[in-house]
Amino acid sequence: MSPRGVRLVIVVPIALITSSFFLSPFLLPYGAVTGLDGVPLITDYRHIWSDMGIVPSLSYRLGDILCHQEAGRSMVINGSQMPICVRDTFIALGFLMCAIVLLVHRVDLRKRDVLAILAITAVLMFTDHTIQMVLGLNVPVTRAITGMLFGIACYVTLDAWIRYHEPGSEGQLY
Repeated sequence: MSPRGVRLVIVVPIALITSSFFLSPFLLPYGAVTGLDGVPLITDYRHIWSDMGIVPSLSYRLGDILCHQEAGRSMVINGSQMPICVRDTFIALGFLMCAIVLLVHRVDLRKRDVLAILAITAVLMFTDHTIQMVLGLNVPVTRAITGMLFGIACYVTLDAWIRYHEPGSEGQLY
């Protein structure tokens, strides 16, 4: 498979999943999902998801596994809490946006630059998380910004890995 084909195989499911996070609250009655507060990697609300249609059920189940879904840290659409929190929503959006841009426009970065970008954005996100936890703050804007930057950095890293394994690259990053 060509590198462009690999990128498309990544972009299509990520686009479907990310769009399902935004679409799901609209596929439910107004205010159907509120007050979620779970633990990542554990299905906390299985009984709620089983009564939904297929798209919202899968979307909220995935969010239940991947995210804490804390009500105070989630966006509300159509009166319902989104399946994932603000930071995770913007990680997914940043990843998807970067994937789409890099399908069209190739960016050549050196390996150390890719690793630096990933490390810096991870530190920014961790610092934002720590400051908000210690001070008892809830600042959705900084969660969104650091999440978006981290999502972009994650895709830049994945794209560099794909380029590293392209035929003819001999395992070299620029």
